[in-house]
Amino acid sequence: MVARGFSFTRATRHTCSEKELFTTFEPVSNDKKLCMGNSTTSIVEGKGKVVLKLTSGKELTLNEVLYVSDFRKNLVSRSLLNKHVFAWFLSSTRLF
Repeated sequence: MVARGFSFTRATRHTCSEKELFTTFEPVSNDKKLCMGNSTTSIVEGKGKVVLKLTSGKELTLNEVLYVSDFRKNLVSRSLLNKHVFAWFLSSTRLF
């Protein structure tokens, strides 16, 4: 596992369902919805910053993370990380 409780995916946005993991948070009041690959939608309740503690001991700060309380998983967008020049060095279980 790369970061406890998070999955690195092909999602287009970082999402988190655990409000206590946000280091900064602002509610979203404009009924913003997030569309999923299976054509369902979820309400975005807020956004903010989340700091992941990686198994390598390093920290990764994610900005503009969407708070979606009805998600079962927390998702990290690989494409957003790549867009911000994040270098991937993957083994089977770790990100370095």
